[in-house]
Amino acid sequence: MSCSKIISIIAVIIFLFGISTIDCAVAAEKAKCITEGTFYSVKWEQIEVADEEEHKIGIYEMKGLYFDELTGERIVDKSVGFMDFNTKTGDGFVRGYGVETYSNGDKMFRSFEGKPIGKTQWKGEWNIIKCTGKLKGTDGGGIWTWTSYDLDMNQGYQKMEGEMQTPEQ
Repeated sequence: MSCSKIISIIAVIIFLFGISTIDCAVAAEKAKCITEGTFYSVKWEQIEVADEEEHKIGIYEMKGLYFDELTGERIVDKSVGFMDFNTKTGDGFVRGYGVETYSNGDKMFRSFEGKPIGKTQWKGEWNIIKCTGKLKGTDGGGIWTWTSYDLDMNQGYQKMEGEMQTPEQ
């Protein structure tokens, strides 16, 4: 066997060992996460609050589909929440919970809250509550933005960014 073939084989072995070592080291470190998706309301109830014009309280359920920008995976999402908002002044807040279901059946449960930043835009923070399956023990959180396609908030686009830390395997 020639010297160049031996060097090539040794280089491949070192490369593969390096890749496996990096993978093990990253398993317990925080990883960036970015997901984007489209959502629609499946339930929406609102009532007017009599204290000022256009002040409303709403309860909703939304379903959507995220795309993980880093892995390309599609993730089904179901969110429920409570909104206190004023369509005239733009004041308000939203608080709720969501569950993301991955293609292998693993689930991530999260809480979120936020405020309006425009007539049809909201921004806030999310945090992982718990996870199942291979994601069990994952911790993390980040920020989200929502842009509604209509003034009634029935359909919209959401982007979530943050960090997640999986437990050592």
